[in-house]
Amino acid sequence: MRRAFTMIELLLVVVFIAIMAGFFMPGFGKTISRAKASDAIGNLSLICGANAIYKSKHGFNFAPTGSVTVLGTINTGLGVNIMPNGLAYSCGSGACTAVSGSDFTISVDLNAGVSASNPSCTTGTNCP
Repeated sequence: MRRAFTMIELLLVVVFIAIMAGFFMPGFGKTISRAKASDAIGNLSLICGANAIYKSKHGFNFAPTGSVTVLGTINTGLGVNIMPNGLAYSCGSGACTAVSGSDFTISVDLNAGVSASNPSCTTGTNCP
């Protein structure tokens, strides 16, 4: 006589796994959003430090007129290598921001330097 799993046993295992996944999936979304916010804070701190070097060389902040929204231009202009992570970055004459849809907006004041409150997360509940 062969020993094997019945269809009922396999179906119960699949249902159990689906129920467990249903419990854990909402937590993963919040975790991913918080990770993106932490990544944005790190990237904006890097931009602020690179801007200080840029300002010491050129006498003015990066992007003195208008706003730069292309990540490649920010990387080239400041000599950094920020990887695209689904956030929208923009740099103007005195501030750079990272926006993740309606989840959060993080900004850094380029004239203030990196501190405990710079960059700051201003919108949303997913700020780290």
